[in-house]
Amino acid sequence: MAKTDGSKAGSIKKEMINLLAPFKELVKTITSDNGKEFAQHQKIAET
Repeated sequence: MAKTDGSKAGSIKKEMINLLAPFKELVKTITSDNGKEFAQHQKIAET
């Protein structure tokens, strides 16, 4: 877990990419709720 700059989609995307980068080869799926902070989920998946 990490503290973000807020609940904006851009800051959530940035922090999720940073946290998951070391596990890129291990992570196959991510489950999130339908909150607006996960609006950039496709960009996370592409990274």
